[in-house]
Amino acid sequence: MADGCVCGLNPCLMPMCAAVSWDSWSGTFVADPRSLAPYQGSPVDVIRSMLDLASAAAGDTLVDLGAGDGRVLLEAFLHSGVKRAVGYELDPAVCAIGRAHIAGRMSNEGFKTKEAQNERVELIEGDAREANLEGVNIVLMYMLPEGHRVLCPFLEEKLPIGCGTRVVTHQWPIPGWPVGKQIETETGTKLFMYKR
Repeated sequence: MADGCVCGLNPCLMPMCAAVSWDSWSGTFVADPRSLAPYQGSPVDVIRSMLDLASAAAGDTLVDLGAGDGRVLLEAFLHSGVKRAVGYELDPAVCAIGRAHIAGRMSNEGFKTKEAQNERVELIEGDAREANLEGVNIVLMYMLPEGHRVLCPFLEEKLPIGCGTRVVTHQWPIPGWPVGKQIETETGTKLFMYKR
């Protein structure tokens, strides 16, 4: 392992990784064991393809598990017109950046108070495995395959078959779930849609 690396993580890439912190006692970067994926922002065209695949529209409530900087939430609200978009992000630094970006964009859209903004678009610092999925129509995820495996029991408990919630994953399928529809974007990104 290279100097300054823990678990094979390159210190030059630390700002891109979710839930990684500097441990001053040991002098190394330490990954949060709850982390299900590194932070990797999705391009707008991929986000819009995910929203289109989910048939996101007015009246929908959307949750993004592993929301990163909240860009999916803003696109869901501003482009697709969902009623409410909520994201869960484990990394406090990424979450803070996302909240600031959301506040700026929502303020420009006429939502001047934090309360008014959070009624429509909210980024919560928290574990995806503790997300509130009650009344949610759409769940979006961009996780590694292991993250999907970890989330499967939670999703199956909170989204029983027949509830009608649409789940869309970016790049990797959910193991053991029958794919309702699969597409590939012009840039080669694979998207998978499931209906519970």
